[in-house]
Amino acid sequence: MIKIPSAEIPVDFLCSYFSVGRSSYYSWKRGYSCTRLKTKKAICREIRTLFDESKGTYGSPRIHQSLVSKGYQVSKNTVAKYMGEMGLNAKLKKKYRVQTTDSNHSHPIAPRVFRAEDGHLPLLPGNLLAGDVTYLRVGGRFTYLAVVLDLFNREVVGWSMGNSLETALVLRAMDSAMKKV
Repeated sequence: MIKIPSAEIPVDFLCSYFSVGRSSYYSWKRGYSCTRLKTKKAICREIRTLFDESKGTYGSPRIHQSLVSKGYQVSKNTVAKYMGEMGLNAKLKKKYRVQTTDSNHSHPIAPRVFRAEDGHLPLLPGNLLAGDVTYLRVGGRFTYLAVVLDLFNREVVGWSMGNSLETALVLRAMDSAMKKV
């Protein structure tokens, strides 16, 4: 912008208007490339290489770690800024999802014995029990929890925890429910 109209408008005015130092303008005009620009280009080339090697999955924190390990002196924020300027956005990997039930099978499905929609409500405690199994993340691992409820008052009458989803887990929950009911 400064180079083109400098014949009609003084360089001092244009430099102050665009907030550029006169010495920087004249260094640029002579073809001197500033060290910061060279460093930025080298870092951007390395960022592009690391990003492509990771198949687009590395974000700025991992790329920053790789750059530091290779000897570059650059901050996390600078890496994030450069990646934004280059349009590099990391693809998130899908999180691991525990699947406890396989519904895609040809085996017969047990009929529902009790349905709340039919108005069959329990009249006394211990007449109608229901159970379920779920999983909880505890310290990076999954722990399974089997619970038996009394549908009369929705009280937990039996439960059991284990590291695997086996029949024994449910049987222990049922045993503890039978002892209480």
